[in-house]
Amino acid sequence: MPMVKFLMVANFAVWLLVLVAAVWFHIAAAIDLYNLAALHPAWQDPQSVTGGYVWQLFTYMWLHDLGSPLHLLFNMLMLWLFGSHFEEKWGPRAFLQFYLLCGVGAAVFTVLLALAAPSLFGAPVVGASGALLGFISAFARIYPERKVYLWLAIPVSGKHLLWLTIGIDLLFFLSLRSQLAFATHLGGLLTGYLLVTGWWRPQKLISMIQTELGRRRRKSNRLRVVKPDTENKTRYLN
Repeated sequence: MPMVKFLMVANFAVWLLVLVAAVWFHIAAAIDLYNLAALHPAWQDPQSVTGGYVWQLFTYMWLHDLGSPLHLLFNMLMLWLFGSHFEEKWGPRAFLQFYLLCGVGAAVFTVLLALAAPSLFGAPVVGASGALLGFISAFARIYPERKVYLWLAIPVSGKHLLWLTIGIDLLFFLSLRSQLAFATHLGGLLTGYLLVTGWWRPQKLISMIQTELGRRRRKSNRLRVVKPDTENKTRYLN
């Protein structure tokens, strides 16, 4: 899969380049660029998206924790497992578009929640998890009964994988709130769901509402009023 390989190489190359420049050689410019490219959702942060650093909505997904290679490796494992399947299904261009939109959508969702609850957001956000979790929503929607192997060992159906992912994220959020970008993960799941269902289109929502109203109207037309039998004093128990 050429696009999956490109993304894996690009993410690893950026991580290694920043690690060498910022951590090993302590180059100030590299450290500054890393901080400017990370997503700062807190509105009181002078380097936040709301402060004009809008490129962070895109650049944050190409960075990973410099102190833990497992962050990068786990995300690349997800990219390989789910990305290969959807690149083959959709083609490289549509796959890349979905990946980037989920990443940006996850960032926008994070910023909106930070505006609503600023006390919950402090640390900058980095990582491709938001973009990748969109594929879990797509998998659950398109293949709800297909099995995947969690941690390469436990078989889980697509529809259960979605809720299991939300549950695990929530547990980590409650116990390690400052170390896991729960809002970004949730934003990626939501963006992926909206994209794969088409509910992001206003006409799609209007059509769905009209269909539901029509169904209820047809159902109500089949009902009729039954007048009570006052002469025979019939009683109906409910």
